[in-house]
Amino acid sequence: MQGGKGIQFRPTVVLCLGAEGQAVGEWLGSLLPSLDAPLCDAVALLGCDGPAAAGQPIAGYWLEDVPAAPATDASEAYGGASDDDGPPLEPLTTRLIEALRGRRHDGAHSLRRRGVLDDATISRIKEAGYGVPRGMVMVWLVGAADSPLLAEAIAATQTALRSDGVEGLSLLALINRYPLDPAGHREQEERCAAQPWEEWLVGGVGAPPTVTFAYVFDTHDERGHFWEGPDETSFAAAEAIFTLTATGLTITSVYEETLRRSLPRMVTLPQERMSSVATSRLSFPRAQAERYCAYQLGASILREWTPEQAPKLPTEEERAQKSSARSDFQRIMEDTRSSNALVAALRRSARQRSRRRSRENELPPERADSRLILRHLSRETVSPLLTARLDLPDALQGQRQLADEGYDEWERMLFPAWERYADEAAATVISRADDLAMEGAAGVERAYAYMVAFHEELCDEQERFDTKRATMAQRRAQDLADLRDASEGPWLAALPGDGLGAPDEDEEQREATLLARLAARWRWIHARQPGVQALVAVTLVAASTLALLAFLLAPTAWLGKPLIWLPLLAGPSLFAVGVSWGFARFRRKLEDDAARDLRQCHRAVYRYRIERREAEWRAALFAMLRMRAERILERLSDWEGFIRQITDELERDAVQEEARLFDGAYGRRDVLVANRRRLRRDGYALRDFALDVDKRRKAQPREETPWHGSDRELLARLRDRIHGQVSLVEAPTAAIAEPVRAYCAEVVRPYLTGDLVNLADALQSVAASEDATLLDALLERATLLYRPADHPRAATRFVAAREADLATLTRGKQLTGLTTLSTREREWMAVIRLLPGGARPDFLRDRAEQTEAPIDEAPEWTTRRGVRPDIARTQYGMVGPNVTQPSQPVQPIQPDAQAPYAPPAQPAPQDAGSQAGAATRNGGQRP
Repeated sequence: MQGGKGIQFRPTVVLCLGAEGQAVGEWLGSLLPSLDAPLCDAVALLGCDGPAAAGQPIAGYWLEDVPAAPATDASEAYGGASDDDGPPLEPLTTRLIEALRGRRHDGAHSLRRRGVLDDATISRIKEAGYGVPRGMVMVWLVGAADSPLLAEAIAATQTALRSDGVEGLSLLALINRYPLDPAGHREQEERCAAQPWEEWLVGGVGAPPTVTFAYVFDTHDERGHFWEGPDETSFAAAEAIFTLTATGLTITSVYEETLRRSLPRMVTLPQERMSSVATSRLSFPRAQAERYCAYQLGASILREWTPEQAPKLPTEEERAQKSSARSDFQRIMEDTRSSNALVAALRRSARQRSRRRSRENELPPERADSRLILRHLSRETVSPLLTARLDLPDALQGQRQLADEGYDEWERMLFPAWERYADEAAATVISRADDLAMEGAAGVERAYAYMVAFHEELCDEQERFDTKRATMAQRRAQDLADLRDASEGPWLAALPGDGLGAPDEDEEQREATLLARLAARWRWIHARQPGVQALVAVTLVAASTLALLAFLLAPTAWLGKPLIWLPLLAGPSLFAVGVSWGFARFRRKLEDDAARDLRQCHRAVYRYRIERREAEWRAALFAMLRMRAERILERLSDWEGFIRQITDELERDAVQEEARLFDGAYGRRDVLVANRRRLRRDGYALRDFALDVDKRRKAQPREETPWHGSDRELLARLRDRIHGQVSLVEAPTAAIAEPVRAYCAEVVRPYLTGDLVNLADALQSVAASEDATLLDALLERATLLYRPADHPRAATRFVAAREADLATLTRGKQLTGLTTLSTREREWMAVIRLLPGGARPDFLRDRAEQTEAPIDEAPEWTTRRGVRPDIARTQYGMVGPNVTQPSQPVQPIQPDAQAPYAPPAQPAPQDAGSQAGAATRNGGQRP
C-alpha cells in the first residue's frame, strides 16, 4: 500500500445536459451536503436543456433555481393554476462564467452566490484545513453519450475558461443507457460513434484536444451483467463525481497518468482518453435516515392530537361563535351589494396591507359602470352630438356601440375583482376557522360551531337570493310592459306593424321594440314643435284682436281720459305673449319628457345587464363559499380520521424511504452503517435506528430545547409553526404533511450525532463482527458499469478514509496494488476503482481506425530506456508514414507492475443488500 497525503481540493463545476444529466445532478445534489460547508460552496451545479429559442445558442440555468412541484390547493371557483415559467435562462457561457466568478443579483452589484474560484471561497477552504493546489477548476460535463448538446457545451466551456484565463480539466461523464428495442439500440450506437471523439479527445493538426478525459457509464458492467435499475447509471456517475471531487485523488500522479496529459502527442486514438470509474462507499445514509426519522416522529406527535376529546361547548361559547359567523357573513353581504361596494371593500383591504398600494392600483376605477358604460348615454354626452341631420334617437343608437364596448371592458375589469374578493372572503373565513382549530381539540369544536353557523347563513341567503333573481326578472318584464303601454299614441302609425312587435318575442326583442316606439314618439312630438315665426305671428294676431276688443268694450267715459289707450293695448298684448310662451313651454316639456324616457330606457337596458351579471358573479361566490364551507365541516366533523390520514401518509413515506434506500442503487452499491451496526433490511434497519434516535431524544433532550423530550410539547409547537403556512381545515393532506416533515427534520437533525452516525465506532464494531470482510464487500460492490470492446488493463484501486479508519479497515489483510488516500470525513469512506484508457468503448467496436502518427521517429526517451523504435511504435500506439494502425490496438505499457486483468468470479451474496444487487444483476448478456 502507498501512503496518501491530506486532502487536496479542486473547485468544481458540474454541467448537467439533458434529462440524463439532470438525473445525475439530482443524485449529486443529495450527496453534496455530506461535504464540509466550505467545500460545498466550491461546487457549482448547472443545467442545460437546449437553446432558449430557435436559432439561439444553448442556454443554461442553476439547478438550485429549479422549482419544486407545488402542492395542489383545494378546488377554486375562479380561474386555474398558474403556469410555472421554470428557472431563468441565460446563455450557457454566461452561466459558466457566473459559476467561476460569482452569481450576482439581477440589477444589483451584490453577490447572490460566490464563484468557485472566488478569493473568499478559496480562503474558507484553506482556513478549514484543506489544500488548494493552484487556480485550476474541474469542469464535468454530464449527459448522454449521444447527446447533441455535448458539442455546444464543450465549446461553451472552452470559451468560458479562455475568457477568464482559467486553466481547467474538462471531464466528460457519459451515460450510455441503451433502449430495449434492437433497432433503437443500433441507432443509439451509431449516434454515439458519430460524435467527434477525435476532435474532443485527440485534437487536430496544431489544435489541442478540447476535453481532458471521458468516463463512460454503461448499463452493462465489466462482467457483462445488465444493470436494469432506472437509477443505476445515474447514481454510479454521481457518486463517482462526488468521490473524485471530495477526495484528493485528482491531485495524485497515478490519476494524472490516467489522463495522459503528460504525453499529448503520443495519444492518437480517442479511446486512450476514455474509460470508466467505479466507487463504493461505507457511509451513514444521513439524508435517508433523517427523512425516515422525521416521518416517524411526525406520525408519532400527530397521534397526540387524536385522543384529545373536548366536552360539549358551553352555550355562551356556541352563541359567541354563531354571532361571529353572522357578523362575518353580513360583512360579505354588504361588500357584495354591488360591484361599486365590492371594489371599495377591496380598496380598503389593499390600503391596510400595502404601503405601495400595488394591489390597489390593479383594481377597477370607482363607479366603473358609470364611467365605462352609462356616461356614453348621458345627456351631457349626447347633446353636443345633435345636429340638423342627426337627431336624438340616431345619436343614442350610435352611442350604443360605445356602450357595448364599455360593457365588455367593465366585465373584463370587474371579473378579476370579484374573483379576488371571493378568494379574500374565503381566506378570511378559513383563517378564522384555522385560528380556532389551532387551539387544540376544544378549538376544533369552536371552529365547527363557527362553520355550522356560517354555512346556515349561506344556505338561507342562497334561497333568498334565488327568489330575488326570479323577482328581478319578473320586475324587468313588468317594467317593459308598463313602458310599452305608456308609449301608446298616434306616432305608432309610422312604425311597421303599428309597432306592436311579435307576441312571442324574447327580452332583447321587447327592448328593441320599446326603444323603437319611444324613438317614434320623440320624433312625432319633435316634428310638431311650433316654430318661432309661427308663435310670433299668432301672438301678434291674438294681441291685436284682443286690443281691438278691449277698445270696443271700454266705456265711453274712459276714452276721454288721456293715455287710456296704453293699458287697453298692453294688457291684451301681455296676455297673448303669456299664452304663447306657456304653449311653447308645454310642447317643449312634452319633447323633453320623450327624450328623457328614451335616454332612461337605453340606460335601463345596461343597468339591467349589469345587475344580471353581478347577480351571476354573486351566485358563483356564494356557491364557492358554500362548497368550501361544506368541505371544512366534513373535515372538522371527522377530525380524528383526518389526522389519521396524515399519519398514514407519513408512515407510507417512511416505508417508501426505506425501500428506496435498500432496493435502489444507493443500497446496492454502498455498504451502509448506523449506530455501530450495519444497516440491513432483514437486520438492523432504519425502523430500529429511528427507535434509538427517539429514545435518545426523550432521554437526553438538548439543554436549549428541553421540550424535545415531550411529544405533547412538540405538537403544541408544531401548531405554532404551521399556523399561517398552510390551511389546516382545508388544504389537502399532502400540503399539510410537507411542513410537518420540515419541522420534524429540524427536531431530529441535532440528535444524529456521536456514536449514532460516527463511522469510526461503526467500523470497529462491524469489522470485528464480520471477520474483516468489509473491505472485500466494498471492492466487490465497486462494479465498473463499463464493458469495452477490447480487453482493458486492470483497474487501479484506491481507498479514501481517515488514518485510524484505514488501519481498522485493512487490519490483518495483505493487500497489494491498493493506494490509500487520507481524508477527514467521519461519516463515509470510499473505495475507488479507476480504469485507465486504451480500450475501445462498446459503441466504437465496429469502427476501423486508420491513423498516421504526427511524428516519424520514436521519441528520444525510448532509446534511453533501451526500447527499440519499432517496439515503441507498436507498444505506444505510434505509427509511421507507411505503417497501418491495426484494427485491434496493442495495449500501452502499464506504469505500475500489476497482474493482468482477470475478471473475478461472482461471489455468493452475503446479505440482503447483496442479494438485492445480485437479483438486479441477473447475468443477462449484452444484446
